[in-house]
Amino acid sequence: MDHNGSGAIKDQKRSALERLRAWVPAVAALLLTAVIIMLAVIAGQSLASLFDVAADYGAPGAHPPGHFEALSAKRLGAFFAGFQGSVVVLTLTAASLIPSLRGSALALGWPKGGLRTLALSVIGLLAISGAIASLIYLLDPSTLAHDLLPFIQMARSDGWWILLLAGFLIASIRSAAHETCCLF
Repeated sequence: MDHNGSGAIKDQKRSALERLRAWVPAVAALLLTAVIIMLAVIAGQSLASLFDVAADYGAPGAHPPGHFEALSAKRLGAFFAGFQGSVVVLTLTAASLIPSLRGSALALGWPKGGLRTLALSVIGLLAISGAIASLIYLLDPSTLAHDLLPFIQMARSDGWWILLLAGFLIASIRSAAHETCCLF
């Protein structure tokens, strides 16, 4: 038997090291997420810039009413398509390159509850977003109206369907992320 207690100290150091190691996958996943988001923003901005070139976004001259609103909605759709597509591709790439993160941190499998779980996640996400928007509206109604005005104008333009598609993609990916983080 160890009379000076060095065995207990070694056990405490070992358990502290084990607790520290338990955080490594979570920290790595957070850093990986930050890198994925930064690269996705760059990809979305690049696709939006390519759209600007292809559509002659800043071309001088007379344009019909609603022309710039339609172009803005299409440009936003191009950004979101590049952003969301990059997020999906980079996440799947990270999962294939770092197998230890695949099951523990990224959770890329189908949820246990299936489509019901996804639907409940979308409802939960909308409820949380609605609560936040309501709080903002109670504190300063003009802020919420100012934030929503560009989207209202885009929704009334000819490119409304691109905004709808981008919104659907964002809601789908966010609800999947929400159910992965909150329901398991």
